[in-house]
Amino acid sequence: MRDVQQSFFYYEQALQTRKGIGDLWGEAQTASDQDGPALAFQLLIYPDLDFRRTNFSIREYAGKYGNITRESQNWFMDHYLNSAEEKLNPLVSPLLAPNLKELPPALIITAEYDALRDEGEQYGQRLEEAGVPVTVSRYQGMIHEFVRHSFDQSKQARAEAAAALQKAFAL
Repeated sequence: MRDVQQSFFYYEQALQTRKGIGDLWGEAQTASDQDGPALAFQLLIYPDLDFRRTNFSIREYAGKYGNITRESQNWFMDHYLNSAEEKLNPLVSPLLAPNLKELPPALIITAEYDALRDEGEQYGQRLEEAGVPVTVSRYQGMIHEFVRHSFDQSKQARAEAAAALQKAFAL
C-alpha cells in the first residue's frame, strides 16, 4: 500500500506544482536509486521527455494547433535550466536515459497534432525495447491538451487512463 500511496504522491505533486515529467521522473529515479518506494505505473499524457527539441512533431507542429512556438519553448527552457548542457541530462530529458529496464508498466497517450507526440511515442518504443510492458495510444485528429476538453476522443482517453490505473492499482 505504501508504494501505491507514494505513486499517488508523485501524481498529486505534479498537479499541485505543475512540474514537468522530467522533474517527477528524476525524483522517482532518485527515490528508486536510494531504496525508496518503487513506482507501480506510469501514466503519461502528452509527456515532455526530450529537451533537445529535434524531432519531427516539434518542428512540424510548434506554433500550430494550439502548441506553443519554438521561441516560447526556448523561453521556458531558459528559465527552467541553468545551461544548455542540462538538456542532455536524463533527469531533465528522460528519453535520453541509458537504462529503462527497471521502470514500471506504462500507458502513454499522445495526440496526432501535438508537438510533443514523437517524444512520447519514442519513449514508448524505448520502454518496449527494454522489456517494460507499455501501451502507446495515439489519438488521431487530436491536439495537445485534448484530454481536458469534451471531445468524444477525450472521453475515450480519460476512460483508457482510468481503466489502466484501476488495473495497475487493482482498484
